[in-house]
Amino acid sequence: MYSPFTVRVTDSTVEVRLLETHLSEANVEPLGDRLNEFAQQAGQNTLRLDFGRVQYLTSSVLGKLISLHKRVKHAGGHFQIVNLGPELYGLFQVTRLNTLIDVQPIEGPQPTLRV
Repeated sequence: MYSPFTVRVTDSTVEVRLLETHLSEANVEPLGDRLNEFAQQAGQNTLRLDFGRVQYLTSSVLGKLISLHKRVKHAGGHFQIVNLGPELYGLFQVTRLNTLIDVQPIEGPQPTLRV
């Protein structure tokens, strides 16, 4: 059975690696339900989403990420999105969501983003 993510749990972190390249209304609802479960599991620890494969997301997905951030923060935990490609990292900067959510660009050298 296909799963749109893999999960690794340590003492202080629940890390969810997303395997989808496009996040939209078509797949965000079932994924959002599972992410809410992981947020509860993380409790006061860190919920880390690895966006290394994600290339595209819609505004409704951004809304789900904000809600997830609030849920984790309310529980006393930390929410983090890592391995954002240059375009998605730029989206978080333009929308200023990087001031709300802990977002980290993909590790390694970054290509120059032309605007």
